[in-house]
Amino acid sequence: MGPMTAEETSQVGTELGRRGPSRSRGDRLPKRLSAVWERHRASWEEALRQQEVVPAAVAVVAVSWDGVMVPDKAAQRPAKATREAAQHQGVSQQPSGPAGDREVGCGPVTL
Repeated sequence: MGPMTAEETSQVGTELGRRGPSRSRGDRLPKRLSAVWERHRASWEEALRQQEVVPAAVAVVAVSWDGVMVPDKAAQRPAKATREAAQHQGVSQQPSGPAGDREVGCGPVTL
């Protein structure tokens, strides 16, 4: 479901001849999983780190950083209101990104 909306996920299931998940389930499930993950995130991440082993033969460590803009529902209403107020004042450009989006980053480490 990663790059798709709940509706698109439901449609793919139908196209493949499978029933479900429904759009509403596809919308609820990530929210429920996220709540569980966040309650246990620190201990689960620490358990994963304890399992990491850096082989002695490693000669190079590369660290990179990347980001993507994602919708932030909590910020969309005030951002939209700000954008509409600016349009009424004759300002047509948004100060940054789509209304209510925020950047989410990831930093992989490669050995």
